[in-house]
Amino acid sequence: MATLDLVPGEEVILRVALNKENWKCWRCVQCSMPCICSFWGAPIALFYGIFGGSCRQKEADSFELVLTNQNLHYRHKLYQCGICCQNSSTKIIPLEKIQDIELISDYWGDCCGYAEKPGEVYKLFVQTAAMGGIIPELAVFCIQEPREFKRAVLAAKNRVSQDTHIVGQSKTVEVTATKSTPDVDRILSLLERQVQENSRLTTLLAQQGKLPEIPAL
Repeated sequence: MATLDLVPGEEVILRVALNKENWKCWRCVQCSMPCICSFWGAPIALFYGIFGGSCRQKEADSFELVLTNQNLHYRHKLYQCGICCQNSSTKIIPLEKIQDIELISDYWGDCCGYAEKPGEVYKLFVQTAAMGGIIPELAVFCIQEPREFKRAVLAAKNRVSQDTHIVGQSKTVEVTATKSTPDVDRILSLLERQVQENSRLTTLLAQQGKLPEIPAL
């Protein structure tokens, strides 16, 4: 399995594990639906039954979902036709773009064995602003500890938001200090010119013998 492409400064917080048996059950149902609805359903289903198992295992083994301190990394290989036409999908979602993570349990998960037990979450949607909250940026199924994953992502997102706010404040202070520098330079220039003018007047008065006498202490 190839290593994920992490950007400099990224630290891995959590590697998500797939519940492979449940996921393969979900994937088998998904791939079998075209067979059931097709005129050639029986022959296709037989062909799928012979070769589909190894493909499901390869798909399950390729799953990667990694949370870092900056991004959410996802990579997965799927066979578009169930047993052929593989397609590898890779996503990098910045944490600051994530709006919410939706956890879903439903009738199908309870009846078809996708969920660990009835009522348990098996479907997870990652929502971002770019998708408008209607279509999820990322949908994953049958991962282990989905609630813990959601808590970890939202906590990491909050840390990123706080760091960004602190950096923004630092930049504001820096800009303010930079803007004040010309004012300081102007005042110093005026003071220097005043000192020069006083020195010139003192020299002129000395030449004319008009310097005031300084009383003795």
